Amino acid sequence: MHLKAHFVTIFLLMAALLWGHRAAAQHVSLSLKNVPLEKAFQEIKRQTGYTFAYTESMLKKANPVTVECKNVTLEQALTLCFGNQPFTYTIIEKTVVVKPKETHVADNAANLSPPGQIKGRIFGESAPLKGASVESRKTHKGISTDDLGNFELNGLPEGDTLVASFIGYQTMEVPTRQAVNGLMYISMKLAVNTLDELQIVAYGTTTQRYTVGSIATVSSQDIESQPVMNPLDALAGRVAGLQVISTSGAPGSMTMTQIRGQNTLPTLVNGYITQGTFNQPLYIIDGIPYAAQNNNVAGFLQSTSAGPSSVFFNNPYGGLSPLNSINPMDIESISVLKDADATAIYGSRGANGVILINTKKGKMGKTSLNVSINTGPTKAGTNVTMMNTQQYLQMRREALKNDGRAASLNNLDFDLLLFDSTKNTNWYKQLLGETAQHTDVHVGLSGGIGTVTYSVGAGYTKSGFNYPGNFSDQRYSLNSDVTIRSTNNKLTLDIVSGLSYDDNKNSSGIGTSGLINLPPNFPDMVDSKGNLVWYYQGYTLNELSGNKSNNYYAQLRQPFQSQDYMLNQSLRLNYSLFKGLSFETTAGYSRLESKGYSATPIAAQTPAYGTVYGTANFQNDTKESIDIEPQLRYNRTFGRAKLDVLAGGTYEKDITGAQYISGGNYTNDALLNSLSGASSFEIISSGLVDKYVAGFGRANLVWNSRYILNLTGNIDGSSLFGPGHRFGEFGSAGAGWIFTEEQWSKRTMPWLSFGKLTADYGITGSNNVTPYAYQPNWTAYGSLITYQGSMVYTPNNLYDPNFHWATKHDISGNLTLGFFNNWLLINVGSYLNWTGDQLLPSPLPAQAGFAAVTQNAPFTLQNSGWEVTITAGNTHLQGSDRNKFIWFAPSFNIARNYNKVTRVDPNSTYAAVYRKGFPGSAAPFVKYIGVDSATGLFDYLKADGKTVTNLPNQLSTYQYGGDANQMISLVPTVNFGFSDGFSWKGFSVNFHGLFVKQKGMSYLRGLYAFNGSLMSPGYPSSNMPALILGKEWRQPGDHATIQKFSSNLTSSGQVFQYSTGVITDASYLRFDNLAISYQVPARWMRKLGMTNCVINLTGHNLFTITPYKVGDPATQSIYNIPLQRVFSGGVNLTF
Repeated sequence: MHLKAHFVTIFLLMAALLWGHRAAAQHVSLSLKNVPLEKAFQEIKRQTGYTFAYTESMLKKANPVTVECKNVTLEQALTLCFGNQPFTYTIIEKTVVVKPKETHVADNAANLSPPGQIKGRIFGESAPLKGASVESRKTHKGISTDDLGNFELNGLPEGDTLVASFIGYQTMEVPTRQAVNGLMYISMKLAVNTLDELQIVAYGTTTQRYTVGSIATVSSQDIESQPVMNPLDALAGRVAGLQVISTSGAPGSMTMTQIRGQNTLPTLVNGYITQGTFNQPLYIIDGIPYAAQNNNVAGFLQSTSAGPSSVFFNNPYGGLSPLNSINPMDIESISVLKDADATAIYGSRGANGVILINTKKGKMGKTSLNVSINTGPTKAGTNVTMMNTQQYLQMRREALKNDGRAASLNNLDFDLLLFDSTKNTNWYKQLLGETAQHTDVHVGLSGGIGTVTYSVGAGYTKSGFNYPGNFSDQRYSLNSDVTIRSTNNKLTLDIVSGLSYDDNKNSSGIGTSGLINLPPNFPDMVDSKGNLVWYYQGYTLNELSGNKSNNYYAQLRQPFQSQDYMLNQSLRLNYSLFKGLSFETTAGYSRLESKGYSATPIAAQTPAYGTVYGTANFQNDTKESIDIEPQLRYNRTFGRAKLDVLAGGTYEKDITGAQYISGGNYTNDALLNSLSGASSFEIISSGLVDKYVAGFGRANLVWNSRYILNLTGNIDGSSLFGPGHRFGEFGSAGAGWIFTEEQWSKRTMPWLSFGKLTADYGITGSNNVTPYAYQPNWTAYGSLITYQGSMVYTPNNLYDPNFHWATKHDISGNLTLGFFNNWLLINVGSYLNWTGDQLLPSPLPAQAGFAAVTQNAPFTLQNSGWEVTITAGNTHLQGSDRNKFIWFAPSFNIARNYNKVTRVDPNSTYAAVYRKGFPGSAAPFVKYIGVDSATGLFDYLKADGKTVTNLPNQLSTYQYGGDANQMISLVPTVNFGFSDGFSWKGFSVNFHGLFVKQKGMSYLRGLYAFNGSLMSPGYPSSNMPALILGKEWRQPGDHATIQKFSSNLTSSGQVFQYSTGVITDASYLRFDNLAISYQVPARWMRKLGMTNCVINLTGHNLFTITPYKVGDPATQSIYNIPLQRVFSGGVNLTF
């Protein structure tokens, strides 16, 4: 697939077509208030070149003009200007001929509106507004506009005022006296206040003013200001209750999210609870579920630099994120739906919350071309200082002294007897200390012609790895949107297409911990010509490293490549059947194909052990999702009531296929890219299909602009469950009260501009099982295992038809307050939810032939918490005076989550694992009490809480009768984000920071026999962080924090990683993003033919304040790739 060429060709064709139409329509923007009609003519002439023909005497009869419109057609602008005038017009070529309206006395009498009647039309930014509400201030009579924005109200008293409102626009109050002959034209402005800005929700839109559910939105402005590849990284610290965890600093690595705590109990790995279990929300892009969601796309092939090992790198979520295929520059907004009122309409899919990603749409107006180019260096945000040669040799000699022996080559003391004692190599800096480059280029084309709007965006992003080698992650993206409206405004067709190609080239075998822990005087592994070195003074490097690696740099020459091809296609068709009732269908197809390749060349293998052969691995993973959702919507205003009713259905089909082929016995490295060069093969393939159907509905009622009622319902059916358990019923009920609309509130609290109370309760479900797990499935092993030359089939699972949906109950409440005319908004929310009937694999006896069977475990996991958000109510404070100092009001959010198991069945298999009153992710650790001052060894408390020992049983007290009885959770409990900024004389400064409160694994966990590796302070060929020097036990009576150095692996040291001694405060305050920009003065831009030019400089992950001693508190491992510090500069040009 030559996607690069396809992207360029498609973009150039669309650009040529759109620019070819640029002159086909004239567009006008007017902002006039009570000005003479002649001035309106002059402004239109200036913008379009059209001249006006009229007489001076005619203009004496003209009424003042008040018009507010943006990027409308010439005809629409003239309609607004002539709406209240005794004139009409005719366009002849490039001339607008003004003439009096021809009326006869009889006709005029017939056309005059009866007293109390107003007819009118409401326009939006670029078209008539269908479904806008118009209400009489005195009579409270209300009505909705028709497809063309027309309305008619009768029985209006003299001196009345009409109140016009529409989602996403400012509410307008227009006195009826402004009507001319009973006719009124209202041009509405887009909302600039956060309360009234358009907010994307499930199957519709709303505003913060009238929403009941807990919803947060991050705008494109906040997303684009950060130099990140994964759009999820742009959400960190910006949404209360949303945890964002970057698992590694390697480009393309996974970023995990979790909303309002953990809902499902984690599974076990070798008898231990997996740390950091996260419940992923549902990801929807432009109304269509994303096929890959946020599941690792590396499959069988894991790039070690991205931290795939749940144990070795202390990273339970390794691999590559499929959301790297989404270009953040193509995103208009990201909405986070947090409670049942917002998510219950998704049924079982919404139990863990929903994240809606909405890409950019075209806007009516002349075609504009935007070019953004940014580039800059990227470097590890944190560094680990390892011992230098002098310090290292001091540690080794001290270890031998403690052991009472002399150095010997037979005891692997090569570092003391064989290596160059004057050589000092910082292997950490060699591996992770290089400076890479991050580059982002994006070109966007957008505009609107008549009833068509369009947007096209093409992007290229490259982010390098900061270790030796030509490694990088490159993404090519193309996103387009075309919206077509019929001339009568009844039919709307929106087509969105997203394409991307992501090419991640990396190393498949790098062992970070082994290389970082090499002695600083270890021999060079590459000679002056770049050739790999396999021997040193008659010994292999494998012997010299303690049998850890033949050559770590050889691992850098083992290629890894992951190529992801993404397609997201959605179509939305809306047709107005009659006033208030419309039919809408959303249909889409999402596909992500991931092609992986890794190899071990002959040249990257030591010749010390005889003839070697190359191996190559090929993988092809495909994830597809088909989604069709027909809907009926009824939206009307009846007097004081605004009613919005939705009914729809969903059909979704998810298809997953995977194929893995390993080829062996290659004799030529040049053939590694082809299977034809292999003489032996191993093949694994799998395919899964699941189907989902649902019927859903929502009814929303707003009464008298103050009382809100919202009801949702959903009936789900899924092929994931067996007969009799396939359908589940879910729903929510919520209510709100805008108490500042009450007269008593206006009298007693004039300082409070807005106040709203909301509460909701709902039930959602969880379908956290693999497809068809209820059926007795078999696996064919193919060439991996045979019996007498025949295919072998192995049973996967037992017949298990009885498990069903897990159920989550959710209660939520919010108080929203606005101050200083809504300049400052404060939202305080709280929630309580609990999930029962947990879907867990229940272990079976060995004689059953199966490890486990899925069941609904009788456990309940509860989340409770509170959230506070303070935001600027006005989002457009820049104004037109660039010399004026403008402070962007600060934004804060803080959230506290409490998670605990509230129900435990003592007869369940898991009763010994999950403890009542403790977090669901809590795991048992041995109680560590310090270093014995007499023996110099670590001491621990046994399970009885009295007996001191240096050799406890590291297994769980509750499950295996061991000594691990300290239940500790490492999941963050408090998240805090803050933003602020200002602009002055064309300069703008915006900064963002975040704070996370959590416990974590300290660097000490990686010092002692870390997950089976042979190392400890003092062990041969094992370097350590310099920080431990001086903290070790040296002689009886010492009060130390590190046990005595030893060249042997002590039992007390091996237990240490399972004790509370490795638990530390991993909280951190991070200055996450600083964006500085300068807007070039307009007079300079006009000379260059531009409408906007911004020069910008951005810094990401600038510095961190933390009590965490060594490494990054976010990743909590000195052996993982640190999060990157990025500096980026560039320009943003608009033509």
